[in-house]
Amino acid sequence: MQPEDAGTHLATMRKLAAGVGLLLLLSVAALIALHGRDIASLAAFGYPGVAILMFLSSSTVIFPAPGFAGVLAAGMIWNPVLVGVFAGVGSATGELSGYLLGMGGGAVLDLKESGRWRQLHRWVERNAFLAILALATVPNPLFDIMGLLAGSLSYPVRRFWVACAIGNSLKYVGLALLADSTAAWWLSR
Repeated sequence: MQPEDAGTHLATMRKLAAGVGLLLLLSVAALIALHGRDIASLAAFGYPGVAILMFLSSSTVIFPAPGFAGVLAAGMIWNPVLVGVFAGVGSATGELSGYLLGMGGGAVLDLKESGRWRQLHRWVERNAFLAILALATVPNPLFDIMGLLAGSLSYPVRRFWVACAIGNSLKYVGLALLADSTAAWWLSR
Protein backbone atom coordinates (compact mmCIF):
# COMPACT_ATOMS: atom_id res chain seq x y z
CA MET A 1 0.00 0.00 0.00
CA GLN A 2 1.36 3.41 -0.97
CA PRO A 3 1.71 6.09 1.74
CA GLU A 4 -1.07 8.23 0.24
CA ASP A 5 -3.29 5.12 0.03
CA ALA A 6 -2.68 4.45 3.73
CA GLY A 7 -3.63 8.04 4.59
CA THR A 8 -6.80 7.83 2.50
CA HIS A 9 -7.64 4.47 4.09
CA LEU A 10 -7.16 5.91 7.59
CA ALA A 11 -9.36 8.92 6.79
CA THR A 12 -12.06 6.61 5.44
CA MET A 13 -11.89 4.44 8.56
CA ARG A 14 -12.16 7.51 10.79
CA LYS A 15 -15.24 8.70 8.91
CA LEU A 16 -16.75 5.24 9.15
CA ALA A 17 -16.07 5.23 12.91
CA ALA A 18 -17.81 8.59 13.23
CA GLY A 19 -20.78 7.24 11.30
CA VAL A 20 -21.00 4.19 13.55
CA GLY A 21 -20.71 6.39 16.65
CA LEU A 22 -23.42 8.73 15.41
CA LEU A 23 -25.70 5.83 14.49
CA LEU A 24 -25.16 4.28 17.93
CA LEU A 25 -25.84 7.60 19.64
CA LEU A 26 -29.07 8.22 17.71
CA SER A 27 -30.25 4.63 18.21
CA VAL A 28 -29.71 4.73 21.96
CA ALA A 29 -31.31 8.17 22.26
CA ALA A 30 -34.38 6.91 20.37
CA LEU A 31 -34.51 3.77 22.52
CA ILE A 32 -34.41 5.81 25.71
CA ALA A 33 -37.01 8.27 24.41
CA LEU A 34 -39.40 5.47 23.46
CA HIS A 35 -38.80 3.06 26.35
CA GLY A 36 -37.25 5.13 29.16
CA ARG A 37 -39.08 3.48 32.05
CA ASP A 38 -38.55 -0.02 30.70
CA ILE A 39 -34.80 0.55 30.35
CA ALA A 40 -34.44 1.24 34.06
CA SER A 41 -35.93 -2.22 34.72
CA LEU A 42 -32.86 -3.84 33.08
CA ALA A 43 -31.36 -3.90 36.56
CA ALA A 44 -33.82 -6.72 37.27
CA PHE A 45 -31.60 -8.96 35.10
CA GLY A 46 -28.87 -8.90 37.71
CA TYR A 47 -25.33 -7.75 37.18
CA PRO A 48 -25.43 -8.09 33.36
CA GLY A 49 -28.59 -5.97 33.36
CA VAL A 50 -26.75 -3.26 35.30
CA ALA A 51 -23.93 -3.37 32.72
CA ILE A 52 -26.42 -3.07 29.84
CA LEU A 53 -28.24 -0.22 31.58
CA MET A 54 -24.98 1.67 32.07
CA PHE A 55 -23.91 0.96 28.47
CA LEU A 56 -27.15 2.55 27.26
CA SER A 57 -26.85 5.46 29.69
CA SER A 58 -23.27 6.21 28.72
CA SER A 59 -23.87 5.83 25.00
CA THR A 60 -25.94 8.99 25.03
CA VAL A 61 -23.48 11.81 24.61
CA ILE A 62 -24.59 14.69 26.87
CA PHE A 63 -28.25 13.50 27.07
CA PRO A 64 -29.53 12.47 30.51
CA ALA A 65 -30.22 8.79 31.06
CA PRO A 66 -31.42 6.60 33.98
CA GLY A 67 -28.09 4.97 34.88
CA PHE A 68 -27.49 6.41 38.36
CA ALA A 69 -30.96 5.33 39.55
CA GLY A 70 -30.32 1.79 38.35
CA VAL A 71 -26.99 1.61 40.18
CA LEU A 72 -28.57 2.95 43.38
CA ALA A 73 -31.41 0.43 43.20
CA ALA A 74 -29.11 -2.49 42.38
CA GLY A 75 -26.66 -1.45 45.11
CA MET A 76 -29.41 -1.86 47.71
CA ILE A 77 -30.21 -5.38 46.51
CA TRP A 78 -26.96 -7.05 45.43
CA ASN A 79 -23.28 -6.95 46.28
CA PRO A 80 -22.43 -3.25 45.85
CA VAL A 81 -18.85 -3.92 44.75
CA LEU A 82 -19.98 -6.22 41.93
CA VAL A 83 -22.74 -3.78 40.98
CA GLY A 84 -20.13 -1.01 40.72
CA VAL A 85 -17.73 -3.09 38.64
CA PHE A 86 -20.42 -4.24 36.20
CA ALA A 87 -21.75 -0.67 35.98
CA GLY A 88 -18.23 0.65 35.35
CA VAL A 89 -17.52 -1.83 32.57
CA GLY A 90 -20.88 -1.15 30.91
CA SER A 91 -20.38 2.59 31.22
CA ALA A 92 -16.85 2.47 29.78
CA THR A 93 -18.13 0.50 26.80
CA GLY A 94 -20.93 3.01 26.26
CA GLU A 95 -18.44 5.89 26.35
CA LEU A 96 -16.92 4.53 23.14
CA SER A 97 -19.76 6.21 21.21
CA GLY A 98 -18.32 9.62 22.08
CA TYR A 99 -14.82 8.38 21.32
CA LEU A 100 -15.95 7.20 17.86
CA LEU A 101 -17.68 10.52 17.19
CA GLY A 102 -14.50 12.34 18.16
CA MET A 103 -12.43 10.04 15.98
CA GLY A 104 -14.55 10.91 12.96
CA GLY A 105 -14.77 14.57 13.91
CA GLY A 106 -10.98 14.85 13.96
CA ALA A 107 -10.87 13.50 10.41
CA VAL A 108 -13.63 15.81 9.19
CA LEU A 109 -12.10 18.92 10.77
CA ASP A 110 -8.55 17.98 9.68
CA LEU A 111 -7.04 19.37 12.85
CA LYS A 112 -3.57 17.99 12.19
CA GLU A 113 -2.47 21.15 10.41
CA SER A 114 -3.00 23.24 13.53
CA GLY A 115 -0.09 23.99 15.85
CA ARG A 116 -2.53 23.90 18.77
CA TRP A 117 -3.60 20.40 17.74
CA ARG A 118 -0.01 19.16 17.86
CA GLN A 119 0.50 20.80 21.26
CA LEU A 120 -2.74 19.29 22.61
CA HIS A 121 -1.83 15.91 21.13
CA ARG A 122 1.52 15.92 23.00
CA TRP A 123 -0.25 16.83 26.25
CA VAL A 124 -2.78 14.02 25.74
CA GLU A 125 -0.03 11.49 25.04
CA ARG A 126 1.61 12.36 28.36
CA ASN A 127 -1.39 12.93 30.65
CA ALA A 128 -4.56 11.50 29.14
CA PHE A 129 -4.78 8.22 31.07
CA LEU A 130 -4.75 9.97 34.44
CA ALA A 131 -7.04 12.76 33.19
CA ILE A 132 -9.57 10.24 31.83
CA LEU A 133 -9.34 8.19 35.02
CA ALA A 134 -9.85 11.25 37.24
CA LEU A 135 -12.77 12.61 35.21
CA ALA A 136 -14.46 9.20 35.07
CA THR A 137 -14.17 8.76 38.85
CA VAL A 138 -16.41 11.70 39.72
CA PRO A 139 -19.94 12.35 38.48
CA ASN A 140 -19.15 14.73 35.67
CA PRO A 141 -21.45 15.76 32.81
CA LEU A 142 -18.44 17.09 30.89
CA PHE A 143 -16.82 13.67 30.64
CA ASP A 144 -18.36 13.16 27.19
CA ILE A 145 -16.14 15.97 25.94
CA MET A 146 -13.10 13.96 27.08
CA GLY A 147 -14.25 11.03 24.93
CA LEU A 148 -14.70 13.31 21.93
CA LEU A 149 -11.27 14.83 22.53
CA ALA A 150 -9.54 11.46 23.00
CA GLY A 151 -11.08 10.15 19.80
CA SER A 152 -10.21 13.24 17.78
CA LEU A 153 -6.61 13.10 19.00
CA SER A 154 -6.30 9.37 18.20
CA TYR A 155 -5.62 8.42 21.81
CA PRO A 156 -5.41 4.60 21.88
CA VAL A 157 -8.91 3.18 22.31
CA ARG A 158 -7.77 0.42 24.68
CA ARG A 159 -6.17 2.91 27.06
CA PHE A 160 -9.25 5.11 26.87
CA TRP A 161 -11.52 2.17 27.69
CA VAL A 162 -9.34 0.89 30.56
CA ALA A 163 -9.13 4.36 32.16
CA CYS A 164 -12.92 4.74 31.78
CA ALA A 165 -13.58 1.28 33.21
CA ILE A 166 -11.37 1.84 36.27
CA GLY A 167 -12.68 5.34 36.95
CA ASN A 168 -16.33 4.49 36.39
CA SER A 169 -16.04 1.31 38.47
CA LEU A 170 -14.65 3.33 41.38
CA LYS A 171 -17.46 5.87 41.03
CA TYR A 172 -20.22 3.27 40.83
CA VAL A 173 -18.80 1.09 43.62
CA GLY A 174 -18.95 4.20 45.82
CA LEU A 175 -22.50 4.99 44.70
CA ALA A 176 -23.67 1.39 45.24
CA LEU A 177 -21.98 1.26 48.67
CA LEU A 178 -23.71 4.51 49.61
CA ALA A 179 -27.08 3.07 48.57
CA ASP A 180 -26.40 -0.17 50.44
CA SER A 181 -25.35 1.54 53.66
CA THR A 182 -28.26 4.01 53.46
CA ALA A 183 -30.73 1.15 52.99
CA ALA A 184 -29.18 -0.77 55.90
CA TRP A 185 -29.36 2.32 58.12
CA TRP A 186 -32.95 3.00 57.13
CA LEU A 187 -34.06 -0.58 57.78
CA SER A 188 -32.32 -0.66 61.18
CA ARG A 189 -34.36 2.25 62.49
